[in-house]
Amino acid sequence: KSDVALCMFNILVPLISYATMKSEAIQKGFGDDLVRSFLSGIGGAWEGTSRGCIHALSICSLEIPSSVAGLYPTIIDKMSKNMTQAHLTAHILEFLIEVALLPEMHSNFHPDEIKMIFGICIQFLEKTREQYASSVASPPGRMNPPSRYSGMNFRRPPFRQAMLSDIGLPQYAAALAYHNMIFWFLSLRLEDRKST
Repeated sequence: KSDVALCMFNILVPLISYATMKSEAIQKGFGDDLVRSFLSGIGGAWEGTSRGCIHALSICSLEIPSSVAGLYPTIIDKMSKNMTQAHLTAHILEFLIEVALLPEMHSNFHPDEIKMIFGICIQFLEKTREQYASSVASPPGRMNPPSRYSGMNFRRPPFRQAMLSDIGLPQYAAALAYHNMIFWFLSLRLEDRKST
């Protein structure tokens, strides 16, 4: 099922440009449906679809920004729930930076929505610091406990295993989190900056 879902989401990506060619009335409904479809692939029941759906939402934010802006609170909620997955962290942070750089996307945001983005970034940075502190504190050569799949033959296809692996650049992800906080702070109106 996961392989079929991957293929279906890959088929939907070229339809994003089709949504921009239609008339305004059709574009809004069709664009909203596309964004909802990609949103369902993030952290859903299908393994390996999240990264491609985040990239598709990045394309949607450039091509059909009104559809993404209308569903942005739901998108932020979904992204905040999936920030704990190491293989998605950098992709989520890149998406948030892209939205911060598009004023037409975030001009109608409430300060609470932007505070949620700050919360995502701060939570990630705290988790990164804790992992670094625990890796420095633990002695080298310590045995890892067996995983819950240690006695099972749990195999994934190589392409899906590559999708679920961490990119292995914690400094890059931390820099993205700091960039997010800077860009979102600069995108706030002056009167809202004091309360953030």
